Amino acid sequence: MSKDIVERYQILAQQADQLKERRDKAQGALEHLLEELQEKFECDNLKDAETLLKKMQQKAKASSEAFEEAVEEFEDKWGDVLNEF
Repeated sequence: MSKDIVERYQILAQQADQLKERRDKAQGALEHLLEELQEKFECDNLKDAETLLKKMQQKAKASSEAFEEAVEEFEDKWGDVLNEF
């Protein structure tokens, strides 16, 4: 009976160590990503990064829409000339 308990303890201790190792790796990865956010985008935390991301997405959408409008205007103005080639 005591051997069974010792084996169970060893298994649980090994699982705990593995979980600690995974936690440490995840913490290191998170710290690295936060440092990268700070260096590249001057974001101090995830909330700042999410706010910046939304602004960048809105800007990208507006730029895409402006580009599409410019292409349509170009095609309207020069489409006949381009079709001659």
